[in-house]
Amino acid sequence: MKILFLTLTLLLSMSSFAHESCGEPEFSELSDLINLQRKITWESATQNEIKNANCLRKNPFSVSEMSDWLRSHETKARLNKNINGINFENETPENLEAFYHLTTYVDILGNADPKKNKMRTSTCKKVDCALKEIFGPEIGVQLHFMQARFGLNGSHIVREDSAPWKKEELDTVLLAISDFPEGVMPFEKSRTLVHAPRGMNSDRTLANATIMIFDLWNTQSPEQGRSTIVHELAHAIGGVTQIDQSTEWMEQGGWVSAGKMKDGKLEIKAKTSRPETAVSKYGMTNEREDFAESVVAYRYSPAHLKEKSPEKYYLIKNTIFDGVEYTSTKACAEPYRMSQMAKDNAAAQLMNWSPSSDEIKKIADRCSEEAVTQFANDGELKLGSPTMEDCYKESIKLSANNVIKSNLKDDPHFKFMDPMFRNLDPGLSNEFMAKTLNKTKDNHRHILRNQVSRAISEKYHCKPSFKSYANQDYKKDELGFNPYYKSKEFTKIAEIACPKLINSNANKVVEELIQ
Repeated sequence: MKILFLTLTLLLSMSSFAHESCGEPEFSELSDLINLQRKITWESATQNEIKNANCLRKNPFSVSEMSDWLRSHETKARLNKNINGINFENETPENLEAFYHLTTYVDILGNADPKKNKMRTSTCKKVDCALKEIFGPEIGVQLHFMQARFGLNGSHIVREDSAPWKKEELDTVLLAISDFPEGVMPFEKSRTLVHAPRGMNSDRTLANATIMIFDLWNTQSPEQGRSTIVHELAHAIGGVTQIDQSTEWMEQGGWVSAGKMKDGKLEIKAKTSRPETAVSKYGMTNEREDFAESVVAYRYSPAHLKEKSPEKYYLIKNTIFDGVEYTSTKACAEPYRMSQMAKDNAAAQLMNWSPSSDEIKKIADRCSEEAVTQFANDGELKLGSPTMEDCYKESIKLSANNVIKSNLKDDPHFKFMDPMFRNLDPGLSNEFMAKTLNKTKDNHRHILRNQVSRAISEKYHCKPSFKSYANQDYKKDELGFNPYYKSKEFTKIAEIACPKLINSNANKVVEELIQ
């Protein structure tokens, strides 16, 4: 897994940005080269360039604006659920998921570790109320908004090495996130944004799931702080897309890795044959920092990056920024996005597209876990419930996105475009969606009936004991999802269905449960 080292400030010395596997740049003409070029400093964009960048949001997100966004993105589905000790009633799946992420302890790899959770007591029945109670009336909304909209978890209670954020600090973080085009985030997996406790050393190894901001970030100007967050998000995006390790990027920056023995240990250092393409001294450290600094320059000082390396500029433009440019106000205010081009090119194909039987089965399979989870909450397999409708629709959109992707598969940057497609609405008509939904429900009824019947009858003979369930890997393929996390739900199904199975067939019993 790629290791990220987070910057403290773009103005500190190189040692403040220590990278475990990369040392100082190794090219003898560096000092002479810098003198000949446009004043290359540690910064890829100056404070003035950041402050006056095109299409820059000036005012922080208000509590009312964030709350309105959260409400407008709620689905119709409602659930009752206990999360970390708090009983929520008639709450949306989206809000419940956000609360789970914001209050569930994670390890350095970003994996949940419920054993370390703190169980809470509260009279709150809604997530908004509980988050305000835990984090405060303003920060609770900020964290909820950042998690739900951008997939970044800034909660200090999910990590031992995390300190609380102040409202003003989160204002800066959210402004920096808004400097990316809509749709670049959220990431596939929730990322933990950690505010390191005072005095913590920055020379640490961090997993790809974690972005850590240290003390000295708080001493930066608003402009520097904003660009530092963009720099760190660029590292995370580089990890998701693998652009910063790609052959294209390595060639454009002239990067190679060389190893040598030092004190009996193999030391890997990055070396560039094209330092003239770097936008800052720090970008000359290694290929990853070159990428992150180039992203900062693309957003705040595009002419600088374009001058240094047109190849880097267009690669970042067509992948990370979805074709949006910041060379003028008009360019970023009225962009023609790569994702829109993909939709336009695929319009005719989607108009005549009808999911195959295999695709319909995949759509239904993706929603099996949701169906079983819902069963645990209300005791019925309601395949037509609002929750399941939402799951089906999202799954159908995912299949349609694969059709759109096929139209761009020959694009030289295609392999880096996953972030663009992940959050892309393919624009399916209501008529098409309704027709496909009906096919999906019919297919899912058959799939789920067989899955549940086998689980409660053939394998367990109506004994609601699932201790061995988690250790049987073949179950994952058989049931379509990881059974370890669903053992309790299947136990509930067995408890309801088993008494009826004495003189009946499992398929018939499960059919009665499915609506």
